[in-house]
Amino acid sequence: QQAMFDLRISADSGSATAQHVMGLLLDYSTWVSGDEAGFLDTARWMRKAAAQGVSEASYELGEIKGHLIMIAQIFGSATIQHTVGFILYYSACASGAKADFLDAARWIRKAAVQGVMEAQYELGEIFRLGLFCNVRMRFARKYIRRASEQ
Repeated sequence: QQAMFDLRISADSGSATAQHVMGLLLDYSTWVSGDEAGFLDTARWMRKAAAQGVSEASYELGEIKGHLIMIAQIFGSATIQHTVGFILYYSACASGAKADFLDAARWIRKAAVQGVMEAQYELGEIFRLGLFCNVRMRFARKYIRRASEQ
């Protein structure tokens, strides 16, 4: 347990290797436990490691994205749809392409419509910032209000 604590401290401090290992451990435990929310934590750690140039983390992130898209299409889980949108959003931040933001927004919207508070807020922010279209304050207010009411 001390080893996990030390790994977490190192990952929080910005160690790319520790972030990658955290992502791998969370990925494994998420598949074993079936906890859908764990995919989001896995993606966050992998994204941090990938941003620091860990190519294996970039590969793992792509693999996770592919698996989650397949699961989301088959089962329609709002949590997984939100996670897929979140991963696509971070990928879009790296590329800056409006088409990538649109793809992320589509997945996030699927979760937002099913009542996922985080997805509603994120979709509102995407509209507010005009990431894939012109700024749409009406839609931004609508989704942010829905999130705040939960």
